[in-house]
Amino acid sequence: MSEYRLSDLLDMSIIQKLADSEFSASGMPMAIVDAFDGSFLVRAGSADACDSGPGQVALPIVVSGRRLATLFLARSGSGRDLALAQFLADLAERSRRVIEDLAEVNDMLRMEISERKHFEEKLRELSEIDYLTGIFNRRKLFDLLESEIGKSHRYSRPLSLIMLDLDHFKSINDSHGHQVGDAVLKDMVQIVRRTLRKVDVFARYGGEEFMVVCAETSLDGALVLAEKIRSAMAASGFPAVGQVTVSAGVAEYRDGDTEAGLIERADQSLNAAKRQGRNQVAAV
Repeated sequence: MSEYRLSDLLDMSIIQKLADSEFSASGMPMAIVDAFDGSFLVRAGSADACDSGPGQVALPIVVSGRRLATLFLARSGSGRDLALAQFLADLAERSRRVIEDLAEVNDMLRMEISERKHFEEKLRELSEIDYLTGIFNRRKLFDLLESEIGKSHRYSRPLSLIMLDLDHFKSINDSHGHQVGDAVLKDMVQIVRRTLRKVDVFARYGGEEFMVVCAETSLDGALVLAEKIRSAMAASGFPAVGQVTVSAGVAEYRDGDTEAGLIERADQSLNAAKRQGRNQVAAV
């Protein structure tokens, strides 16, 4: 027989043990050894049991509205002590309320953690995503480019960079206003996205300039992709402004290149495309 003091019933681990299926199945009694003027025997009944026998008091254990088990109190000696039985019943009820309160607090904590994770995810997106176009911003571009350069150097794999610039974009803003200019940028992003592969990383470099990081791609492969982008742009019409073209500069990673060095060579190629009359693709 397991022995516990009456005060042990204040311990939630004891209440949980009484509700445990193994304890309930065993039918082993528990003696409360400091119950006023005599010992009381407590046995754990099944969750469905609710009727007490002669000289017994049934104490249901209920958590979150569900009955887990029932405690039957019976005096080991002669007579009854209803005051003690009532005390234990009140104690069981207080314990039930404590358990339910703890469950409610636990649910609130889980909700708070979920909301915090959602908030942190939104902050991460704001730090990485360009607010106008919905693609990666300049900060994220440099992080990803640094990572890809490290892979290219470590595994001797090809890597290329395409720099895009909308031709005569300033005149669009000047003639039609910045709202139309913003709409052109967003439409341009959607057109370019449809031409890219899953491995390509598309980011806004600044203003009307964009970058495409082409992992596992040689200079020749990047030139083909840049031409597809240029051709798709030239074939698309834009509301309120008509045709909008793009110039593209391409550079391939060379061993020892930094992010700044690779971007500088892509920018030189872009300038060469503009000198050739714009709406062109170039590599130097």
